[in-house]
Amino acid sequence: MILVLTVLIGLVITTGGCPPKPDGGEGEGEGEIQIPNLMGQLQTDAQAAIVAAGLAVGTIDNICSDIIAAGRVISTNPVVETSVSPGISVDLIVSTGPCSGEGEIKIDTIEELQLIGSDPAYPIDGNYVLTQDIDASATANWNNGAGFKPIGKFSGVFNGQDYIITNLTINRPDENYVGLFSYVSTSDKVMNIGLNGGAIMGHDRVGGLIGINSGQLTNCYVTGTVTGYGYEVGGLIGINSFGQLTNCYVTGAVIGYSGYVGGLVGSNYDGGVVTNCYATGAV
Repeated sequence: MILVLTVLIGLVITTGGCPPKPDGGEGEGEGEIQIPNLMGQLQTDAQAAIVAAGLAVGTIDNICSDIIAAGRVISTNPVVETSVSPGISVDLIVSTGPCSGEGEIKIDTIEELQLIGSDPAYPIDGNYVLTQDIDASATANWNNGAGFKPIGKFSGVFNGQDYIITNLTINRPDENYVGLFSYVSTSDKVMNIGLNGGAIMGHDRVGGLIGINSGQLTNCYVTGTVTGYGYEVGGLIGINSFGQLTNCYVTGAVIGYSGYVGGLVGSNYDGGVVTNCYATGAV
């Protein structure tokens, strides 16, 4: 017997198995393949993954996106985890980049990056794009050895466009809320940025990229060392409170001397969501 329950929104939930096929088979689903999660992948990598899964590449549509960098997958049709027969075509929607360049502030150098929130031309709630890789090695000698000063309570959009900041130094062992950004506000966005090498040091609530995150962090990574002498220390984020992390990773070591130390996030609470992220460094 098959029990069918219909809920108010029209969703039908069945229990007890599928009815037999006309040919006497065991039921639908046998030999089917789930659509892989391709969000954020380069188009070429996504196409290769589709073929490797035993499926076929369908049509490619391009639309703008303020979240996903140009050339990367926004979504698929059928959607992720849908079960389909082998050989079925999978359509891709691929980003062409931000939907509008209006109001964008370009960051070309580490000096310009440091101006965010401390110069009227670089407001804390601005819409920023990184235009090239940045060598931040000089920050080791800034501020009498304290290095880069974390960007304050950021409430805008920062799109790294898949560029990399190399050898950033923040050496502030007596300060809290330490990272490239000290704090990212609710509903604000940091995306498509990598911190390669370097060293980040603080006291409480220390992360390689963000001290406290309540916003949306997408396609980001950290490979350098992160050290905190107090509580809540993470390779990417010290505290993720109400924030959303998607497609991020950490490979650098994380060193903590008190409680709540993690390879990716020191503490995750208040509805913080982490999706498709990982850490491989020593903790």
